[in-house]
Amino acid sequence: MSKKIIRDTSKNNNTNKAKTDRNVEKNKNTSNKPLVNQIKYTKLTKFVKKNKRLIAFAMGALIMAISVYYAYYMKIPSLDETHKKAINGGVESYDGDIHPFEILSSNRERMTDFRGAPESKGDAKTQDTKFVVYKLKWFGKTRETVMFYDNNEHFNRIKLNVGNESAKDLSEKLILNFGEPFESQSPQTKGGYAIWIKDAVQYKLVHHGSYATIEMKLARYENTNKLPVGDAPVVIQRLFKQDVNKDGNLESIILVGNRKNSLSADFKKLYLIVWDGKTHIGEMAEGIDGGLYPQIEFYDTDKDEKNEIVVSGDNNGVVKNYNVFRYDGDGLELIYSGYDEP
Repeated sequence: MSKKIIRDTSKNNNTNKAKTDRNVEKNKNTSNKPLVNQIKYTKLTKFVKKNKRLIAFAMGALIMAISVYYAYYMKIPSLDETHKKAINGGVESYDGDIHPFEILSSNRERMTDFRGAPESKGDAKTQDTKFVVYKLKWFGKTRETVMFYDNNEHFNRIKLNVGNESAKDLSEKLILNFGEPFESQSPQTKGGYAIWIKDAVQYKLVHHGSYATIEMKLARYENTNKLPVGDAPVVIQRLFKQDVNKDGNLESIILVGNRKNSLSADFKKLYLIVWDGKTHIGEMAEGIDGGLYPQIEFYDTDKDEKNEIVVSGDNNGVVKNYNVFRYDGDGLELIYSGYDEP
């Protein structure tokens, strides 16, 4: 066609000139392209017209595949070990496959997606036989891990069967990871126990004589004093014998929070509680609240030689929330909130 137009134009044929003008208008998007590109474009157009049903089917299949892939991975919780940070303000150094708080914010379906079928399982006829068993790494060793679930198949308790490892060795490992227990009764002798709380999980070491177990569950806040700390609060972190304002008096500090839901490791609301004979409650700033794995830190942010209480939380792995409280012995005052480290 292009050669014919060029030839007829050179003869000044009015009829062919009109045809040429129409063709130029019709192909204005391709007329300025090199000849090779025009041919390719024409072939591509013919191919699309001839195979439009096949192309539509292929595009639909691709969109469906992407949707299935996205939906599948969206439902899997972050059960991989992503929390091996130093103790300085971050999540405790944790040597294991899965953080227990991730398990206790999950269910059987998600665990199967992540780890495959369990090694074994109970018959589910009673609450004590509603469990699945996996072999997971905890505190440097692969251990038989029994995960108990409720009527909704949400995990609510974890039990480690640690074989013939001594209660003394286990206690030393837990102290190395979490510090001194907040409650202890001769954990290295038969019938003794010790309890730690860290990252919203209660760890209980029980000495049974010839063997020991470690049981983990959500560290729920009993709230016997009916404090205004939301529904079903969880103890995230608790610290004893802290002299925050350097006045010689020791305070107990607790960070509690409410999760977004029972299958979420993300907190929507946090509360700071300081007890010094009286109870003081500090709330985070609106919009700078909640997050993943919140932590209490102590910084002298205003350089007055007295520490402030810094509450930080991971905001979806992108930024962190910071709320800074001044404790003066009489109460808590929120003096900073934002995304920049104070």
